[in-house]
Amino acid sequence: MKNKKLLSETKSSEVIAFILDQYAKENIDRDLNVCAELVLISRIVMQRFRKNFGIDFKKNIFVEKAIENVLAEIKKDKDFDLVTETIENYRHFQKKKLN
Repeated sequence: MKNKKLLSETKSSEVIAFILDQYAKENIDRDLNVCAELVLISRIVMQRFRKNFGIDFKKNIFVEKAIENVLAEIKKDKDFDLVTETIENYRHFQKKKLN
């Protein structure tokens, strides 16, 4: 269990390192707003890995609210059907790829 928790933290750090590398390549200023965005991304990624690995964790209310808000925006989007179709196509592709 401890290894899976550490793995979730490592994978989250790798995602953030990748984003920071991209920001550096594009000369994006890393200010307090960027730091806040990265913290949110990190928490979302870590929460997803912990769910996947079956690790118990306390849900972060800010992460849950952010996800809720994004889902509400997606559902209002004129291309919502296209988004859901893309997700389904990706799932079918992955299933065929594994078989």
